[in-house]
Amino acid sequence: MRDEVITDLDRQIQEALAVDPSPDFQARVRICLAEEPQRYRVGTGGLLFGVAGLTVVAVLVVFVSSRNDVRPRPAAVVAPTTTSAMVEPVSPPAIQKPTAERVRRMTRGAGTQTVLVPQSEREAFRRFLEALTENPLTYVAPPDDREDALLSVPDITIEPILIEPIDAAGE
Repeated sequence: MRDEVITDLDRQIQEALAVDPSPDFQARVRICLAEEPQRYRVGTGGLLFGVAGLTVVAVLVVFVSSRNDVRPRPAAVVAPTTTSAMVEPVSPPAIQKPTAERVRRMTRGAGTQTVLVPQSEREAFRRFLEALTENPLTYVAPPDDREDALLSVPDITIEPILIEPIDAAGE
């Protein structure tokens, strides 16, 4: 299009929009708008309260869950023995019942915690290890799953099927 046509079209659009609406039309629009129900709109205050509430809940969850964490106890380093003499096993120390004060101190502190295993579970695990030592597990080597591995398929023999002729006299 030429520039003259565009400016002429632009001028016509501006003249069409420059018309004021009739008073009846304005009155009808105002009545329709007054009858419309108000829409609920969340303001920035409600949004801020929601975000603050979610933040408080998240902080509380993290705080409560971090108080009950079980921290693993670092393993004690045992130096290998250099002598070949037999060493007598040392029995574990007697188990002391923790007092309420000691338990409270252990759960809140950042120190190590002792995990006690019941005697029945220790005995069951010992029996399991003995049974495993006496009857070792047997296993089959897994198949070769390389793409270029040859498959071993046993020979298949199909015996011939014998069909006897139909006797016409027997029918």
